[in-house]
Amino acid sequence: MWISCLLFAACQSTPRYTVEGRVSGYEGRVLLLTPKVTGDWDTLGSVLSADGTFTFSGELTEPVLAEILAVNANLRIPLLLENAIFTVEADAAHPADYVVGGGGDLQPRCDSGRWESGGGGDGQHRIFQSQISGGQASGIP
Repeated sequence: MWISCLLFAACQSTPRYTVEGRVSGYEGRVLLLTPKVTGDWDTLGSVLSADGTFTFSGELTEPVLAEILAVNANLRIPLLLENAIFTVEADAAHPADYVVGGGGDLQPRCDSGRWESGGGGDGQHRIFQSQISGGQASGIP
């Protein structure tokens, strides 16, 4: 009995996030970034896309603030990344007109790069907002 429980636990899938999307009118590098406490950025994923499509996937132990960045384009899409499936549609010619679908329960708090107040009161939403609204942040390629 104990061995069957162990095998069952080993076969259980680990929760993962998947971000799939397309940036119309764009070819180049697309990054999935998350801010560090130091003000720099960690790159969670990087794709060189010939037609603007991208897919990122991985595992998180907790939700993180993140953003999709199309390098050499004025396109930055904020996400509250958690283990869920996200879809993203954007247009390089109209960077403010993006749509994020799916995601987890926390994604609705993300609205055009501004985080709603509330939650843990740790100030992270203000840090993220200032980093993405002020143009280039340090550490972004």
